[in-house]
Amino acid sequence: MTKTTNVHKLWIILFTIILCFACKEKGTINSYYLAIDEQNEKFALFEIKHSNDTISGSIFWINNKDTSQLKGYLKDSIITFHSFKSGLDEDFEFTGILRRNKIFLTRRDIDAEIDFKDKFELNPISNEKYQLLIKQTLSTPVLVNFKKDTIIDNYLFELNVKNWNPETLYGNSSIVIKEKESKKIIQVMTSESFNFNPNLSFEYKDVNFDNINDLIFYTGNNGSYMSPSFDYYIFNPTQNKFIFNKQLTDIGLGMGIEIDTKNKRILSFEKSGCCWHQQEGYIYKEDSLILVKRMIVDEMEVVTIEKKINGKWHKTQKKVSDFKYKEESDIWEIF
Repeated sequence: MTKTTNVHKLWIILFTIILCFACKEKGTINSYYLAIDEQNEKFALFEIKHSNDTISGSIFWINNKDTSQLKGYLKDSIITFHSFKSGLDEDFEFTGILRRNKIFLTRRDIDAEIDFKDKFELNPISNEKYQLLIKQTLSTPVLVNFKKDTIIDNYLFELNVKNWNPETLYGNSSIVIKEKESKKIIQVMTSESFNFNPNLSFEYKDVNFDNINDLIFYTGNNGSYMSPSFDYYIFNPTQNKFIFNKQLTDIGLGMGIEIDTKNKRILSFEKSGCCWHQQEGYIYKEDSLILVKRMIVDEMEVVTIEKKINGKWHKTQKKVSDFKYKEESDIWEIF
């Protein structure tokens, strides 16, 4: 009898432990959460209200300082909701699981051309921390000044950035170029368009195939689909200065350019949506970029190839089905 009673007690204890563990695994919904992305960066702040199986609340996006609303369901630790703004659906679908008071979410853009998903983790925080983080995000950033000297070849580059905004990465930039040994000033460049991180890095390489290095400064993600953009300064031996090249800068404002040193040409890329691509090929002639080749791939219809021969354009077209390639990069092998 005693042995049976002990067995029953053991089963009760074991059942209680399992139940507690299950409850612990399932977790309970909190009111305030800090979202962390896969790079461990602060992503957003969530305020969630829970009633029966439904949830509602708001999302404060930290990067763009914007707010959306959310509405959905929480059932058996599975959470599903959509975000919307001013009554309009943002076409974002969120699904996840509540475990140990954390929420592990996947966000999917319903209308995206490509099935893109990103994942992030929601960690419970107090109301006080939630309000503090919003206040800190909305506060005016403190502008700072910094500088860096860089020696490359026979040049000393003295970079100074005043009123640098740590959020936008822009400031009032000046680059004083001096001879390395004599410290004689060769040129002073100023811009508010250069996008610098505290490393104050820039590129120094030949982009016009004259065997003399030029300067390339990053200006942000101002190209198509937020592609990186750059300002190009070509060295002019006659003036002994780096001269801003608007033509090359503008050509690079699509999906970017490739500097083909082997064939001495500039290739530019552009696209629209999933299925329209364009590449253009340029060569330098008397310090100007001349368009000599173009290929347009409309994956719904045809591939158009245009080539300039003896000053005249010649165009050929092929059906997409007749133009086979294994990888997207292969469509440009014709150049």
